[in-house]
Amino acid sequence: MKKFLKRLFCKHEFKTLYNIHGDMINRCNGHRRMNKCIKCGKEKLGGGLEPNCKRVNG
Repeated sequence: MKKFLKRLFCKHEFKTLYNIHGDMINRCNGHRRMNKCIKCGKEKLGGGLEPNCKRVNG
């Protein structure tokens, strides 16, 4: 419950975890990167590729 409330009231600052390539794009409904909030840990799919990120498909 505490984790849920923390995520609910967090002012998210997302950082790119990895870029998504290949068949994984279809599984993620066309999104091209995975982001994670540095404050609460919430994960979110993002739009385009992050050019500075070197990790691919987690």
